[in-house]
Amino acid sequence: MATGQGSYAGSNGYGVRAIVEADVSNESDATSTVSFEARAQSNTSSTSINYGQSRVRRRVGSGSWETVRTDYPVSISGSGTKKFSDGEFDVARKYGEAQTVTVEHWFSSPNGSSALQKGSTATVKVTVPARPYQEPADPSSCSASRKSDSSVAVSWDNGATSTARPRSSTKVERQVDGGKWVQVASVGASVETYTDNSVSPNHRYRYRVRASGGGGTSGYATSGYVYTTPAAPASVSVA
Repeated sequence: MATGQGSYAGSNGYGVRAIVEADVSNESDATSTVSFEARAQSNTSSTSINYGQSRVRRRVGSGSWETVRTDYPVSISGSGTKKFSDGEFDVARKYGEAQTVTVEHWFSSPNGSSALQKGSTATVKVTVPARPYQEPADPSSCSASRKSDSSVAVSWDNGATSTARPRSSTKVERQVDGGKWVQVASVGASVETYTDNSVSPNHRYRYRVRASGGGGTSGYATSGYVYTTPAAPASVSVA
């Protein structure tokens, strides 16, 4: 657990101070649980507080403070440490963005010194990790059409994009005459066409596309075959 300690509220560095500890566990991709423990520590044997107040608050990022719990009355006497409360709360994880959660413990006593009546405040910060992205949606309806013996037009449908499934680019791969697939282009996330100007006559081409994003890569969408002009026959003879 991470620990935060307040200043001693009292005279000349003596008195009682607030302490807070916090930790994060990731229960699911969507939610993290922050657990906490609130205590007070006295550094003098003369401490005798019977009507103290303990309050725990939380803040996610730069948002508003929210009270998690308030305990009254709480007591602490003599020197040492006294636990007042513990608990936990859930924080929704954000896609691609870690969040800082601040946990605050404030302790005061109406029957203490003027400094202790104002209270001692301890804060601690923990990090809720980013929610992992999912792989982008699969593209569909990939097709290829011959424009000329040196150019083939490729098109496809990107499909839906969401915060959970972002798309950063689309990879275009080509197969020539049934050989290995080779990437020939990478286009922007919103692009749905590509013109291959590196084809040549007397070949059979096929294309496939897949999306890439923060969550990995999608499945493929594959076109049918497209042919360029075959070579003219050679060495023709008449029997």
